Amino acid sequence: MVPGHMEMACHLLESCLPASGSDSCQWLLSDGRFQGSRWQPFGCMMHTYGGSDARSCMHSISYWKGRNHIVFMGDERMRQLFIEFIALIDGDGSSELTDGHDSVIPLEMKSYQYENYTNRPVDYSEYHEHYEQAAIGLYTEFLYYPFLNEQYRDKLKELECLNHKSRVTSLVTGLALSEIPLPNVHDEGGDMKQLNSRVEKWNLDFEEAAKILENISAADTNVVWNLQEPVLNVSSPANEAIDRHNRAALEQFESSKVRLWKTTRLITQIFQWNSTLHNQTEHFELDSQILLNYLCNGNMYYQDGTCCTTTEKPTLLQFMTIVIFVMCISLCVIMFVVCWRDVKEVKTTAGSAVVDSTKTKVYHTRNIEATWKVSLFEIFRGFSRIGIIVGYAFLCDRTTFFMKENKNYTNLNFGFPLAYVILIGLFWAKDSEHTSILHRDQTDEWKGWMQIVILIYHFTGASRVLGVYMFVRCLVTAYVFLNAYGNFMYSWNTGDYSVHRYFTVVVRYNLLVICLCMVMNRPYQFYYFVPLITFWYTVMYLTAALWPRVNSHCVEKSLTRLWYLILKLIILLALITLLSSYEAIFEKIFSANPLKPLYITRENTVLDWKFRWSIDRYSSLCGILFAVFVVLAQKYNIIQDKDNESSLFRHDAVFWLAILFSLFSIVGYALVMLFMCDTKEQCNVIHPYISCLPVVGYIFLRNLAGPIRTLYSPFFAWFGKFALELFVVQYHIWLAADTHGILVLVPNHPVLNVAVTTFIFVCAAHELHAATKQVTNYLVPNTWIGLIKNIFIFCSIMVPVAIYSGAFDM
Repeated sequence: MVPGHMEMACHLLESCLPASGSDSCQWLLSDGRFQGSRWQPFGCMMHTYGGSDARSCMHSISYWKGRNHIVFMGDERMRQLFIEFIALIDGDGSSELTDGHDSVIPLEMKSYQYENYTNRPVDYSEYHEHYEQAAIGLYTEFLYYPFLNEQYRDKLKELECLNHKSRVTSLVTGLALSEIPLPNVHDEGGDMKQLNSRVEKWNLDFEEAAKILENISAADTNVVWNLQEPVLNVSSPANEAIDRHNRAALEQFESSKVRLWKTTRLITQIFQWNSTLHNQTEHFELDSQILLNYLCNGNMYYQDGTCCTTTEKPTLLQFMTIVIFVMCISLCVIMFVVCWRDVKEVKTTAGSAVVDSTKTKVYHTRNIEATWKVSLFEIFRGFSRIGIIVGYAFLCDRTTFFMKENKNYTNLNFGFPLAYVILIGLFWAKDSEHTSILHRDQTDEWKGWMQIVILIYHFTGASRVLGVYMFVRCLVTAYVFLNAYGNFMYSWNTGDYSVHRYFTVVVRYNLLVICLCMVMNRPYQFYYFVPLITFWYTVMYLTAALWPRVNSHCVEKSLTRLWYLILKLIILLALITLLSSYEAIFEKIFSANPLKPLYITRENTVLDWKFRWSIDRYSSLCGILFAVFVVLAQKYNIIQDKDNESSLFRHDAVFWLAILFSLFSIVGYALVMLFMCDTKEQCNVIHPYISCLPVVGYIFLRNLAGPIRTLYSPFFAWFGKFALELFVVQYHIWLAADTHGILVLVPNHPVLNVAVTTFIFVCAAHELHAATKQVTNYLVPNTWIGLIKNIFIFCSIMVPVAIYSGAFDM
């Protein structure tokens, strides 16, 4: 756009900004910006339609409305939009544009003199075109009416008078350019008086046409008026006339059912300003995508397209859950007012400390002593904190109160925040008081930086890059590996295989997810990582807890008892391999009640669970085997991790073998993923068999040298302490539309929006970690009677919920 036209566009552009409210159709048609090469509508997500999606949409509209008749009516601009629209729908090139004589009549791009603009009848029917595809129930046509004259209004009246069975379902129209005397006015000294009179005449004619268009829209027809874009390298008076024409349309349709399509003007201005980057064809292709989003999203409900869609109606279960959380908040406030002195004086003992055999880790058991009033208050307070945050999640992701935008992946968008966070983490590095291999500070740090990488991966939509995708898959494997390693080492060192320990861990993992499932109306499998680690923890717990039990105390008495554990792990390996080899058996097991509600998706299949289970099926087993290796290596002094000065291995030969193994495993994994697979599917087949190698390689590199082993980043370790909550809650209060987009709290300011949403998201996750830990202490009491009572209460609540949700339906 030339600089001389900028001032003229300012007033109109202010009028084109979306009004307040939650009309995502208005957002789609009113404003937006380019994110790289992708158009981002204001406040909503735009789905990219291919030929298959577009045809499915047309068929859906025809099915639900009984017909699908789309009319494009106007001048040459509208014809080009019509051509791009049908080219997108009929991607196989079989479209039939006919004039009724089995041939295509090319439309000459004419520049009409204003003097030729009259109300006398002119036959433009030779320029009309239509396209029909009976298979999808679509009939669309282009009606060439370049002037806002009697003929144009008569045609509108004809469309208005059509009966219900033959009515037009969508009308896209808009014109002005052909009526402006472009060849006659070249500068500011032109005949402005004559131009003003012509614009006034157009406004009078437009008022009459607008009444007809409003009547058509009132008859259940989508009517879209396309504003006229400015013209490059044309005199200011001509563009001023265009602005005045558009202003008349704004005043006429701003509060009517006729939709004003304003983004075409904005996109044209951007294209003209960046003429070297865009061309006219791209302009109309983008307009076709916007039009399809307007017409289709409400029928197709694509998860990455929120423009022109309606929010899900809350179910009875959602309503009741929200009511329960509101009651918890109210009772919490009441009890605090009534019992504030008891709450203030509450005393909680830390419990007894259990030191492992290596005297490097201390495990604390809980022993809470409080009055029943304080206990009840603590329970209500914990659920109140959870309720407030999941209520905020509902507001963000299940309403249009806050806006959403598409993800935008670029190498810079992914690499810059990643490098920035890594530098911050390294800056805060310091020595740990622990020196053992995989000590708590180190594992927290590992979980923290892995979780940050996964968050950036999700936020930027980097899954489209195969190398990044496989790297993140390896991080998930590492998390499952660490989870198995940590839980096994706890049981090994403490000998605690109690049911109380099992339910403490399971409730801790799942409490937040269960609340989100009920409030957000999503299946348990939607939060796939929690079912994954819960399942493998259950498998590993049963493997270790079943007789004969093996722990550090019994192995110290007799090393041969270790073979019992190895035998159980071999049997487990055989069962996992067998289950992965026979898909029919796998589906029968996890599709059967009562497991079915835990592993089905909204499509009532276990395919997603099979993929998640299969790709990390050996990760937990590898974590336990590595834990056994560490235990034996410490017992026989192969590993020396008592201080931070010596290397991990006592013998130099083992030290260098460990370095070679680490480099070979990490580089080898990368080379395999780069050269032996070209698609995600191929890489996913190979991944389970070699994914643990780079994990073990990283552990060796991280722990070989004493100073490196004890050095850690408190910044990453802090995030690692509540990594699970970060992973789960990101779905709704940082990302949006079930992770397909991003949440927008500060429109039109992307960097500030990221800062604000990230701050709220991290604070919420940290608070959820504290709240779920607090509530878990009360939900899993130390006594058998209390534990059985709570299990019975939980089942009496969740079984009816599962039945109501249809989870047990065959």
